[in-house]
Order: sequence, then structure tokens, then C-alpha cells
Amino acid sequence: MKQHPINLITDSMLERTRAGMRTSRLIVTGLALTMCMILTATHSRMVLDGTEQEHASTSAKAEMALELDRTARTLESEQQALEKFMVDYRSVALPLDATRIIATLVDTLPPSVTLTDFDLRYDSDSSQGGGAGSVERRLAGTMAGIAASDSDVAALVHGLGVREPFESVQLEYSRSEVIRDLPAREFSLSFTIDLAGRFEVTGLDGVAMEVQP
Repeated sequence: MKQHPINLITDSMLERTRAGMRTSRLIVTGLALTMCMILTATHSRMVLDGTEQEHASTSAKAEMALELDRTARTLESEQQALEKFMVDYRSVALPLDATRIIATLVDTLPPSVTLTDFDLRYDSDSSQGGGAGSVERRLAGTMAGIAASDSDVAALVHGLGVREPFESVQLEYSRSEVIRDLPAREFSLSFTIDLAGRFEVTGLDGVAMEVQP
């Protein structure tokens, strides 16, 4: 008796099996693509974060460099201003003690004269006879006070006019006043002191002191 093999797997079963295998491959492929997309997105995010951090670091360094540049410019400007101040200070620094000038003034005052105001300030003026750019360095002073009579005022003006370092002593005004029911003279005068000159001023202890600018 001859036997024939019987195929129990029908064509529909084979087709379903092949369809299942194709579906499995599609699912695996989809999962692989999804994983690739996730990995790509994660890597891109990491790269972006690193780029942002690098940009922030670069921006901070650039801001620091700009701040250092501004600070350097400010310090340079302050240094130039300080150097200019020192030059100006050396050009106007007084070569004598102002208190010694006051001592000479007090020594010249007549007994009846009382000062009510005294002002001494630095003044400069372009010299017409000293060449182009030359500047006269001098002190300009004014004083006001009360005297018993015009003769005392005249004595003060004359006394200052003949004593160094006072120059150009001029009486600005003299007018009558009544002080404690007594007649008096209110006066004001002006003077200059040439800082380029060589002179002596009376010290507080009465000893003359030579001053040479």
C-alpha cells in the first residue's frame, strides 16, 4: 500500500504566518526607529545644553573683559586728572607761609586800627612784557577795618606800601562812622604780593625770614 504525505498547513495558515512575521518585522523596525529618534533627540539636547553653557561662559568672559577695559580706562583718566592736578598745584603752590604775611601786616597796623575783614587769594595774569605764554603769579588781598582817624588810615597804607612783600597798596574807600558814640573812619584797601619776587617777611617771633620762590 502506497502512502502519500498529507500537508495539514493550509495556504491561509501560511499567509497568516507570513503576515505575522511581516508585522513583527515592522514592529521591530518601528521600535528601532523610535529608539534612534529618542537617542538623536537626547544627543541633540545634550549638545544644545553644552552650547548654551559655552555661550553663557563666553558671554560672562566677554562682559568681564569689557568691565576690565572700562576700569582700565577709568583708572587712566583718573591718573591723567591726578597728574594734571599735580602740575596745576605745583604751578600755584605758595612759596611762603601766609601766616608770616599776616604777622608782617599786624606789625604794621597803627594802634587805633582794628581789622574787620581780611581776604587773601591766589591770582594769575598773563604778562604783557614777559614774553608769550608767561604768567605773573601773585596773591591778591583786601582788608577792611576801623581807624580812629584818616591819618591812621594813611599811615597804614603808607606802612604797607614800603614793606615787602606788599605791592600796589591802594585805598579803596574811607568814610565816617560812629563807634560807641565816638567818631571813626571805616576803610578798605587792596594790595598784591608778587610770588616771583625775593623778599623778607616778619616771622611771628619778630625775626625776619627770607623767602625765595
